[in-house]
Amino acid sequence: MIAMLSAVLAGLVAGLVKGMTGFGFALVFVPVLSLIIGPKAAVGTSVVLGTLSDAMVLYQARTEAPGWTLLPMILVGLVGTASGAYLLWVASAAILKVLIGTVVVLLALLMIGGVGGVIRRERLASTAVGFAGGALTAATGMGGPPVILFFVNQGYTKNAFRARFSQYFVPVNFMAAAFLASTGILNRQTLTIDVLLLPIIWLGIIAGGRLLHRVPVEMFRKLVLAVVIVAGLVNVVQGVRVLVP
Repeated sequence: MIAMLSAVLAGLVAGLVKGMTGFGFALVFVPVLSLIIGPKAAVGTSVVLGTLSDAMVLYQARTEAPGWTLLPMILVGLVGTASGAYLLWVASAAILKVLIGTVVVLLALLMIGGVGGVIRRERLASTAVGFAGGALTAATGMGGPPVILFFVNQGYTKNAFRARFSQYFVPVNFMAAAFLASTGILNRQTLTIDVLLLPIIWLGIIAGGRLLHRVPVEMFRKLVLAVVIVAGLVNVVQGVRVLVP
């Protein structure tokens, strides 16, 4: 009973964060669910729910969706999911979590400190970011941080940020789910959990979307970077716990 209530609460909070910022679902959801059903099953569960959550946020922010502009980034992200799924299947992703988490935290801190600027060659940069996001999604269930940092750095509005993030991750999460299904990580158990928690998560997204309009732009940017730092630290801690039992 406690485990189920914990999963429901995590799903509700994850949906709320997702609706408000456009991301952060896996950050809240995966660590809690990992304690209940194990890390690999948690990734499988999160990828499906993440796909559906992104679809809902994309619908909310549809007027700001960039259309075909993101296609190269999405295609490279789909290739990245294959690499990430293979890594999850053959080896522990602990080292990857530590390395990526550390880099993400450092980059976010630099951005908070005012270091950085809009990348002019956006299409080239988005290719590298897209691959990293796809690989991390399939390998760890938390592929958002590099994509988030990239979009924040480019200075998009709140809804444009949410629309771009969700438009990228709907197909990437879908592809990751397909690869995880082929390895058996996505199975009847994970799909049952998805069905049970989806209504709760969607309620959270609706509530978060309504709160978004009350958050000033600069506060939104700081909130996003703060969540990214937490996400990076969560990855580091999870990786270290596996490497140092």
